[in-house]
Amino acid sequence: MMGHRILLSVLLLGSLLPSVSFAQDGGLERHLSRGEGLYRMEKYGEAFMEFGKAGRYAAGADAAVRERLCRLLAMSAAQAGEGEAQELLETYLTRYPAGPGAVEVRFELGNLFFGEGDYAAATEQYAGVDAGKLPAEDADEYCFKYGYACFEQERFEAAVRLMARIAFTSDYYPHAQYVMGYSEYRKGEYQSAKRYFTVIADHPAYSNVLPFYILQIEFNDGNYHYVRENGGAVLRMAAGDRLAELNRIIGESWFYTGGWREAAQYLERYRELGGEMDREVYYMLGFAAYMVGDYGEAERNLARVAGPDDKLSQNASYHLADCYLRMGRKQQAMQSFAMASSEGYDDAISEDALFNYGKLQYELGGGYFNEAINVLNRYIARYPNSGRVPQVKEYLAAAYYNSRNYDAAYQAIMQVPYPDNNLKAALQKITYFRGLEYYNAGDYDAAARLLDQSLANRFNAKYTALAGYWQGEICYRRGDMPGAAERFAAYVRLSPKSEPENLAARYNLGYAYFNMKNWEEARKWFDEFLLDYRRKDSYAADAYNRRGDIEYSGRSFWRAIEFYDKAAAMNTPERYYSAFQRAMMLGMVQRPERKIESLTEIVRKNEGPYVADAMYELGRAYMGQQRYSEATGVLERFVNTYPSSPRYASALNELGLACQNLGDDAKALTYYKKVMQHEQHSDASRSAMNGIRTIYVERNDVDAYFKYAESVGIETDLGEVQRDSLAFAAAQRVYLSGDTGRAAAALDNYIAGYPKGVHVAEALYFAGENALAAQDAARAAGYYRRLVAMPNGDFTVRGLERLSSVSMDMKQYDEAADAYLRLSGLVTVPARKDEALSGYMKAVVAGGDDGKILAAADEVAARAAGEPAKRQALYAKASVLRRTGRNSEALPLYERLGSDVSTPEGAEGAYRVIEAARAAGENARVEELVYAFADRNTPHSYWLGKSFIILGDIYAEAGDAFQARATYQSVVDGYPNATDGVVEEAKARIAAL
Repeated sequence: MMGHRILLSVLLLGSLLPSVSFAQDGGLERHLSRGEGLYRMEKYGEAFMEFGKAGRYAAGADAAVRERLCRLLAMSAAQAGEGEAQELLETYLTRYPAGPGAVEVRFELGNLFFGEGDYAAATEQYAGVDAGKLPAEDADEYCFKYGYACFEQERFEAAVRLMARIAFTSDYYPHAQYVMGYSEYRKGEYQSAKRYFTVIADHPAYSNVLPFYILQIEFNDGNYHYVRENGGAVLRMAAGDRLAELNRIIGESWFYTGGWREAAQYLERYRELGGEMDREVYYMLGFAAYMVGDYGEAERNLARVAGPDDKLSQNASYHLADCYLRMGRKQQAMQSFAMASSEGYDDAISEDALFNYGKLQYELGGGYFNEAINVLNRYIARYPNSGRVPQVKEYLAAAYYNSRNYDAAYQAIMQVPYPDNNLKAALQKITYFRGLEYYNAGDYDAAARLLDQSLANRFNAKYTALAGYWQGEICYRRGDMPGAAERFAAYVRLSPKSEPENLAARYNLGYAYFNMKNWEEARKWFDEFLLDYRRKDSYAADAYNRRGDIEYSGRSFWRAIEFYDKAAAMNTPERYYSAFQRAMMLGMVQRPERKIESLTEIVRKNEGPYVADAMYELGRAYMGQQRYSEATGVLERFVNTYPSSPRYASALNELGLACQNLGDDAKALTYYKKVMQHEQHSDASRSAMNGIRTIYVERNDVDAYFKYAESVGIETDLGEVQRDSLAFAAAQRVYLSGDTGRAAAALDNYIAGYPKGVHVAEALYFAGENALAAQDAARAAGYYRRLVAMPNGDFTVRGLERLSSVSMDMKQYDEAADAYLRLSGLVTVPARKDEALSGYMKAVVAGGDDGKILAAADEVAARAAGEPAKRQALYAKASVLRRTGRNSEALPLYERLGSDVSTPEGAEGAYRVIEAARAAGENARVEELVYAFADRNTPHSYWLGKSFIILGDIYAEAGDAFQARATYQSVVDGYPNATDGVVEEAKARIAAL
């Protein structure tokens, strides 16, 4: 080959050499002539060698000879397969682009690329060939190769156009027919392809392949009977990859012509051969099994089709639902009908599926989100003229009536423009139970509103009476005792005695009248309650205690003791009150020793909330017996143990008096002065000052008294004290008149004129109340701040209650938190303490300092007695821990919260536990947790909806599109709030399927 490269160089350089006469040497003519002869005899390799030799003599030849030699050298190289062929052909075209051999050379260059499989380069050369200038024997070859090169590049129209020019007599003709047929086939022009294939049906080169394409064409044209009749024969000739595809089209043809068993056989074979199992194949397998009654097999295949929101899913879901019904699996049937009810596909299926979806949802309990109500309402709206509407309305009324998610049911029923009596009856029940939910959450205004709505629909006597009962509870909570008594009495009249609320109403009537100090009515109703109440529990004990209190108020002390003894016999926590009151009654009946014994026993046991009271009263009892040493011991123990008690100052005064009687005036003076350090401007401080004055007077040291009084800011001039009282009384009268403008001036004048007056604390409180009435919260807060800055007194607690509330409203959270916390330390009733601690927690959370929130949460959890305050603290702490990435610490707190999903904190806690299990990959546990959460009937749908979306995600990741879609669909169809993002999230998940 190196010699050939030299020859080529010689030939190419020949035109640069000096012109030499052709006649000087005959070598050129001899080699050229010999090469042409060899070329004509198709001895291209030998011809190529001769043309190369001729090139040595071509330097002096004329241009035409050199052009002929260049062309023949390139052509012979191409025909002989020489390595230089491409370069020689391209060189010719570069030197002679319009030369007499350009067409021939370009065609040969195209053939060279064609032979190498470089069809893009080949078509580039063929495109430059003027086919009309080619020899006749080359025209068909040109059209075939050019057309085939276009075919390989999927330029099917160009391929067909070129192949169509090939003569019928050409050897290329059958191959051209195949290429044209296959080109049309690839374009989807099956009839045109069929015509081409038919022409060469008997050609041996294509006898094994054409039947497959023809069968496919008949299949695509819907000629399924042809495929059924001829498919077997074609299948016997097939091998390799075609086997699977043939089994599929034959199976589909049997499917479309109702041959269910044959369809299943071929499609199963398709599966065995590794065919791609798309949704259409699973649908056909499932439907075929359904048609022959093999519902288990139908389910296995159709369930793999259902999921995405499309027509195929609708059909699969619809028939899958029937499979589930026939197998007695209503839950799955309901889910399948839900998917089949999508609009926009088959209207008949949509209508029937929606009806059955709503019906089954109702029969299965209505759904976690009241899906039955929403679906049945949707059916009426979508198909108002359907003959099924009356039946649907019956289901709907029952679904409303049986709903457990009262908020969702209420929202749904309120969307019905013209409810009939059935719906109104359902509304009566729903508003009643929703009102109870608000009542239990402490929202008495919302509860009252819904109970009023329930009473407006008096279709069920039971709920009419019960709504009145709970309105009585709300009146009682609001302090409206006459209103409470009226409603409870009405309920007693309307309800059977056997109803538990009837007994509760009698008990509550006793309390309402008790609070109104109507002792006769209170006695009557507590006796009515105790007459039929057979349980020995806290309610019975409490009723006996109140009966004792009533007898005490009527000064029937021995009768009171009888009732307190009955209460104590119940052995409930109420026994502590009974024991204390019994001891006090013994004092009333002149049994001081027995009183002392009883009080001593309470103190010794140190159980219950009345130990402090008993210790104080024991000290006073000793004082009454003039047993001053014993009184001193008890009272000193009291003030040391209970420094926050509201009786602390009174106990100090008693100690001072006891010490005086024991002759220890110095110690007495110490106790009296402790009263003044603890609180001023109160009855206790006035008593203490009287004791101090007495001691100093007896010492004949009046100057010392005046000096001390001045140091603590106490007015000693009796005339001034009287003026102080008169000035306050005048200001108080203006305040009580309700004229806020005049009252503000009068109270301010008193506070300014008597800054150390006896009534200044009371005046500050009234001034704050007056400012609040005038809607000047900032000014009111100023008065309350001054009040609570004073030593603890009679108005300190009330001032802290107001300051904490006003500060919260003004978003002064630190001040509110401090006020609530101080308040929690002063109140003694557990419920009030918890209320203050709850306010403290809310204020700290509102302040947004994570460190303070964590500290406050621990403090509230340790100090609170009731669950609401503890739960609030637990939730606040968990929220901070989660927000700051301490999820492992937050999780146990959420687990504790999640034990009660009736509260918003508990519902979120349950969701956070589910979320954590999901993050940990515990998918089986997530499923258990979600359904357990749903079964507890939480009223807080947001967190339940989010939980179901997590469950749907798990199904989707596991490839269970059916269950994923069913889970998402339950949220879309039932979730009550369309604006908080949960429904949109579920819809997006469905779209992603």
